Amino acid sequence: MVVRVPLAWLDDLCGRRVDRSHLAGWLRAAGAQVGEIDDARGAAVEVLAPPGLGHLTSVLGLAAEIRGRLGQAADERAAGALPVDPPVLRADFALLVEPAPARLAAAAVVLPGPVEVPGPQAEWLTAAGVRLTGTVADVLAFVQLETGQPVHAAEGTLDGLALRTNAEGEVVVAAGDQVLAVPGKGAAELPRNCREVVVYSWWLPPEAMRQVLRTAGRLDGTGQRLACGLPSAGCDLAVARVVELVTAWARGEVKATAAGGVTPAPRPVFTIGEAELRAIIAPDVDVRAAATLLSAAGVPAVVEHGALRVSPPFWREDLTCARMVAGEVARLRGYRSIPVRLPAWDRVPSVDPARQLRRTLRDVAVRWGLQQVTTPVLWPSSSDLPSIDPTGVDPMEVRGRTGLRNLRVRDSLLPAVLDVATRSLEHTGAAHHFEIGPVPRSARPGDEQWRMTAVLGGALLPPSLVDPEPRAVTFADLVGLVGMLGAGRGEPELVPAERSVFDPSFTVLVGGERVGRAGVFGPQLFCVDLDLGALQALPLVRRSVRPVPQVPLPAFNVTVDLAPGQQAREVLDLVAEAGMTRRDLVRVRDVYQGERIGHGRTSLTIRAEFDMADATGAKAEGRRRREAVLAAARGRGWDCR
Repeated sequence: MVVRVPLAWLDDLCGRRVDRSHLAGWLRAAGAQVGEIDDARGAAVEVLAPPGLGHLTSVLGLAAEIRGRLGQAADERAAGALPVDPPVLRADFALLVEPAPARLAAAAVVLPGPVEVPGPQAEWLTAAGVRLTGTVADVLAFVQLETGQPVHAAEGTLDGLALRTNAEGEVVVAAGDQVLAVPGKGAAELPRNCREVVVYSWWLPPEAMRQVLRTAGRLDGTGQRLACGLPSAGCDLAVARVVELVTAWARGEVKATAAGGVTPAPRPVFTIGEAELRAIIAPDVDVRAAATLLSAAGVPAVVEHGALRVSPPFWREDLTCARMVAGEVARLRGYRSIPVRLPAWDRVPSVDPARQLRRTLRDVAVRWGLQQVTTPVLWPSSSDLPSIDPTGVDPMEVRGRTGLRNLRVRDSLLPAVLDVATRSLEHTGAAHHFEIGPVPRSARPGDEQWRMTAVLGGALLPPSLVDPEPRAVTFADLVGLVGMLGAGRGEPELVPAERSVFDPSFTVLVGGERVGRAGVFGPQLFCVDLDLGALQALPLVRRSVRPVPQVPLPAFNVTVDLAPGQQAREVLDLVAEAGMTRRDLVRVRDVYQGERIGHGRTSLTIRAEFDMADATGAKAEGRRRREAVLAAARGRGWDCR
């Protein structure tokens, strides 16, 4: 769910003006999607937090993130930071909570009149897109933005409030027979002039909300927040904060409070030694600096006996182990990517999809035997390299000092890579090259698109006894390369291009979307040029892989007649020893008792498998081992065949 946060509110909590560009970078590094807004209602930022990071959906959680990045001490004001432990509500009334696990917190308040939101807070709500009504709904909107926990209100008293399952199997919040809310489908509206109000907040695990989503097809705002993951104790925090603000802003009277359901888990404690912290993150990490960063981000941390002792607050449920804490330290230190020594989890600091795509394509090209090259961005205007920009726009010219005049910015990677491939083909008889790089679209800084260009030509495989002539690159090799490069996003296909750049030219389609071009350039060179921005915009395709069935081991069979009282274990040990195989590969396949072998005797058919480095001659090897087993059994006087 997208949350709109006023920037003035964040500035007030941090005690300084937060740099907008830095804020967007920090939030993206934390795994959130960010969109900046600056309109008539005031500057704000839209944040879409990933699953498992519910604190990024609240203003106080975002402020803690910013303070951690800046290394500031946590604000000591009551409303300036999220508490470390959840508040404890008075148990004035017993609430009924049927489904497990679930939690419900509520409070009954009496309002003497309209609710007047103070000036700064009213401006923040307006900037967040909230329409002020003069009722308790304004307080609920403020608390939901502040804490990230959904909270609702209904007219009535606290008697009979329950979180239960109705006849249709749906989980509902009800007061007696009146249904106040259906989790995932919305809550009842609050009358405008009501004075006796029940404020309540409920929690269900993300799995339950995802089940509601699969059943109903959609979720309301509350359901979307809970499906992404929020702490169960957030209910108590939201209700306690509403009670505090109703008392301060509207001079309301609190009649009763209650909370019930699953008990919040105690805060964990993790201890990380300095050597372990340095091995995970970097050799120059200091435990005292790490403790300062975590404390600034609202995570209590101290240094004891040279080790970092961390006890995450209840609203940081993503910090579940020592390595998660180490990853948080790495992110707060400003690392753009997580060190490879850390484990993978849902929230990897600074996941850059564009960089990951470029790295994946580079690895695919290298596995294909292509050589990566780097070509200049600026070329002389008199260069013989052609301009083959698919948009038909003339390349940008660069004018500067003497020696730098008459230059133009490349409009494609293909001409330069073709030049490298042509020279390689002349000298070595083969051209297997690719380049991944940016292509400027205008003179504005940062206005560029990343592309990948690969060129194949000449000999692909050297001469061999099977084929005395080197195998040359064919169009099928180009199709195979295109298929490998786009396999992660779908099944690539080649269709004739409307505007022919190559001879002939094809458009590369993945999932019906145009992502590049491919074809033949000259008599021997096969080229492909991909737009990485268009390729990244396509959803990932998860492919199921069926394991190759294991080939059975070679084996031989022997039959041994046991005398009365003889143990089968002795026979199995002999077969394994004489057959030169492992004991676990020898097993009884069949047992026979009858007149053919005599009364009281048992015949065992034993199958013995064995390992061979080369499958050639397996039958002959099986016969040899079988004869060795029969000879050993006859040497002990056993009847065998």
